[in-house]
Amino acid sequence: PVPSPVVTPENTPNTPSKPQVAIPSSGVWVRIQYPGTFTGSLGSRGSMREVNSSGDRFYQIPATGGIIEAQITKADGSGDLLMLELYRDGNLVRRMNSTKPHGILYLNAVL
Repeated sequence: PVPSPVVTPENTPNTPSKPQVAIPSSGVWVRIQYPGTFTGSLGSRGSMREVNSSGDRFYQIPATGGIIEAQITKADGSGDLLMLELYRDGNLVRRMNSTKPHGILYLNAVL
């Protein structure tokens, strides 16, 4: 008899993939990403709103043009990345970030 080969199954590690975030396809949006707490305000002149959150958040700006403003502050002294992105109709207009403890991002963009 001919011996049959022994097959040893290989363990392929599952590497978790980072989920893709759907960028809204219409309107003006501000995306803020920070693992800790962030605070601040954002909007267009005459229509600002306060924010206080953490994680990956999208905020719609009720404007189609004009000046968009934001001031976002880290609420802690970590060196983690705080990122702010401005989108218009699904397209990235501006990206800003900071790793400074208690870092502040100021956005002033004309759309």
